[in-house]
Amino acid sequence: MVNPLVKRFYHNEVPIFAKTDGICHVYVDKSADSEMARRIVLEAKIDYPVGCNAMETLLVHKDLIENGWLNNIVVELRTEDGNVSHFLLCGSAHTDSTVAEDHEVADVFLRQVDSAAIFHNASTRFCDGARFGLGAEVGISTSRIHARGLVGVEGLLTNRWILKGSGQIVDGDKAVSYIHRDLAI
Repeated sequence: MVNPLVKRFYHNEVPIFAKTDGICHVYVDKSADSEMARRIVLEAKIDYPVGCNAMETLLVHKDLIENGWLNNIVVELRTEDGNVSHFLLCGSAHTDSTVAEDHEVADVFLRQVDSAAIFHNASTRFCDGARFGLGAEVGISTSRIHARGLVGVEGLLTNRWILKGSGQIVDGDKAVSYIHRDLAI
């Protein structure tokens, strides 16, 4: 799902970094610790509801609905892997989380959900440049190439490799001592 404003720039010749809306999900499995799930869900939505990493969609295993654990509007999952299908079809690939004590359920989620940030038993609000030690981020990229995930200034830069030699060839370079240094930009 691409923001209409961002879509306009796709036809330009100038490369752009498309930062679009985050549609973050939290899936609460039937194996979830109910108090942990409650804290994560509330924090993921209420802490800063306008943030791009705030939860937009709450998915709850059908057994939790049947036993009255949650009385809000939710998407009822009819199969064990229904949560992954929903993330793939409806998600923005920004940040998604599962709350589950069953490690098999969590492992399937972590392997199959293709988002820039994927969490197990943690709030989507953790997806933040400062919390990841990257400083203030410019945005979060859901692209599969170049920058993916949280993007700070470094993510907007590309590398250029400069080698100054005096006739070296790769053949027989086992005894060569290489010097690597960062150059000022």
